[in-house]
Amino acid sequence: MTFPRSALYCIGLLLLCLLGVGIYCYQNLPLLAAQQAKRYLLEYGVQDIDFEGFDVSVNHFSAARLWLRGARDGLAFEATLSSLEIDYDWRMLLTGRLQSVVLSNLDIVLEETAVSTEPPATTVGVEGLLPQPLIAQLPLQSLKINKWRLDYRSPELPLIAATGNLLIEKKGLRLHVKTAYLDSQITAELWTGEQQQSLGAKILLRDSATDIMELTAQLLRVAPDEWQWSLGGELGYGPTLAWLHRLDLETELPLDIPALEGLILRGNSQFSAQIKHPDVLQISSVTGQSMLEQFNATVSVDSAITQLDYLATIKGLAGNLDITLKLDAGVFELLVAPTELTGHVWTQFVSLPQDTLHWLRWDKTTPLRWQNPGQVKINTASENGWSLQLRDNLLVLGNKDSQLRWEALDLDVVIYPGEQLQLGIQINTSIKTRLRKQQLPQMELSFKQQGSFEQSEFSVLLGDTAQSISMTLQGNVNLNTGSGKYSLNARSLDLAYATSTALPLLQKFDLLQQDIEVLSGTISFSSELKTQNFDVTTWQQQAKLDIHNLSGSYNEYSFGGVALAANWSGIERWQTQQPVEFSMAKLNVGFDLIDIQARLDMPQATPITQPVVNIEQFSTGMFGGRLYLPEPHQWDFGAETNQFTLRAEKWLLADLVALQQDQDIQALGVLEGELPVTMTTGRIIIEKGYLRALPPGGSIRYVANEASQALAASSPELGLALDLLSDFQYQVLSSEVELDKEGNLLLGLSLSGKNPAQYEGRPINFNINLEQNLDPLLQSLRLSDKLVEKIEGRLH
Repeated sequence: MTFPRSALYCIGLLLLCLLGVGIYCYQNLPLLAAQQAKRYLLEYGVQDIDFEGFDVSVNHFSAARLWLRGARDGLAFEATLSSLEIDYDWRMLLTGRLQSVVLSNLDIVLEETAVSTEPPATTVGVEGLLPQPLIAQLPLQSLKINKWRLDYRSPELPLIAATGNLLIEKKGLRLHVKTAYLDSQITAELWTGEQQQSLGAKILLRDSATDIMELTAQLLRVAPDEWQWSLGGELGYGPTLAWLHRLDLETELPLDIPALEGLILRGNSQFSAQIKHPDVLQISSVTGQSMLEQFNATVSVDSAITQLDYLATIKGLAGNLDITLKLDAGVFELLVAPTELTGHVWTQFVSLPQDTLHWLRWDKTTPLRWQNPGQVKINTASENGWSLQLRDNLLVLGNKDSQLRWEALDLDVVIYPGEQLQLGIQINTSIKTRLRKQQLPQMELSFKQQGSFEQSEFSVLLGDTAQSISMTLQGNVNLNTGSGKYSLNARSLDLAYATSTALPLLQKFDLLQQDIEVLSGTISFSSELKTQNFDVTTWQQQAKLDIHNLSGSYNEYSFGGVALAANWSGIERWQTQQPVEFSMAKLNVGFDLIDIQARLDMPQATPITQPVVNIEQFSTGMFGGRLYLPEPHQWDFGAETNQFTLRAEKWLLADLVALQQDQDIQALGVLEGELPVTMTTGRIIIEKGYLRALPPGGSIRYVANEASQALAASSPELGLALDLLSDFQYQVLSSEVELDKEGNLLLGLSLSGKNPAQYEGRPINFNINLEQNLDPLLQSLRLSDKLVEKIEGRLH
């Protein structure tokens, strides 16, 4: 019996040991489990683990609270799991799988402690980012977190706090996220669809009771190696603008959103998109163009702008703007559907004087309209460039009284990015202008530009449809430094037509105070300009001006046959390259000046506002002879006075006395003399001038009118003079000439001769002093000439 009893004792001792081990394990199970879990989770960066309220049964595990702490990939983390419930089957447990895990609360705190040292990925596999593979690897059938909270701290970012819930089961995943940023609520939902390889998401940005932006997304595998995103959403302009403005103020992002009090934007946009790309995307060592080549996309944006106001620029701009964007293997195309935008422009933005705006009848605002009947196209060009094209657009500024219309507006723009941005611009349009209901000639504008900011070539062509005026400007310029070369050519082959509407408008604008009328003529101007910078004082210019057969009137003066040839250098200071040649066939100032010839020179650079001009030659035909400058003279426009002497040659006395209207005077003779002239404050003064008759003299026959006869009856001396002048044959006639600044002409006549019918023809000497104001005399002569011209014009 000894062996059985010993065996029985051994079995009893073994059972006692097993019972002791069991009691120890039961009493120390949390500690043992914590040590095992810590050893298992160490590879995931968990450095500390702790339990509270530990309970284990045959098919259930629970813990009131579980703490995890650790660090991985530059992030320190701390997680608190509350009310952890795990259900399992012992047979499944043998295979390492659980039935379900339920968490009441999960609190996670992440803090960025260092930058990750892992090399950046060169490729991204979309399938690897989907939650389905991760869910398939989880050792459980379902996971439910009723509420989770995440706090993320980073030295470069404000605190990010988010809450939500999570459900993972056989049907898929559903994740809810809620966070706040800049006093706005952001909610997101992520789910996996019924198809195994699909993903859906929805994001809503909300401010108080207003939805700012909503975005939905669906990712689906459409081919073995291709994925498709289906996106859709809507945003309201007003709430979005206010949110972006807060973002601009409270962050360092360079958004430059205008202050809300200066910008009002109301309306909304709805958008949808279909984007396809391969499963594996190259994200490293590729250019932007190479990255785009991996995508095919179609994006539609339908925008309804109900109000756009921008301080001192735009008011009440409204309209619909529908945009379609297409991307096909790196080829980009953006299309703007036919549209029309209308609104008003603040007139202070136009930068015209207030008097001009009032004359245009433009109040504080004036209407603006842009109409695009076709599609605006923006697409990729060769060599990674971009192009923009619009056709037959209409841009209208102004009201029914005064309006600018850019019709048939065509625009082509090509941009080539790189170290030096290359631009190509071409604009063609017809410009119609109506000012105070008066239509101006239609102008045709063409502009071309090609090159970079450092070296840009351009040309501008402007002309009217009647081809009466044209202008060409071309050159090359460095837009950064202002250096360049330019060539300007302007001409008018029909000045009468070109000025018929422009001159009256200049007078109405108070830009022209004088009454000017052009009847005929041609003009051409050319300029070659060189610049080194934006300082106008350093610019260099070579210019040429030619005028031919110019005729018309200036105030009460009429002129014809004007010709001018000038060639000079300089902008603010002019210097002639050769003498200026000026001629005029006729000038009527109350009497005719004909065949006017002048040669002017500025051999030294002189300010154009007050130039110093050398008059090398001047002559004009008048009174049957001529008046000329006997020697060169310098004229200083900056001086208060200029003095010179003119010489009269072969003046016909008959033409001179013809100036006396309503007088029956006949005179014969030829005169010569000198007229010392002083020009001051726009007036002509003559001091100590003289005229005298050339041998052998001449005759004067004066028939007194009734007024003169009445005066002669009371003055014997006047009666004697009238009798002598009835048929006076003179051998000597001389006159002193004085003209003061009030226009009073003083003539001291000395006569020597005889009247055959008086005093038996004896020689008689006598003096006559005459005084008359020339201003009303010449004015009456000019008015009478104009009256005759008008009568003749009507008769013809």
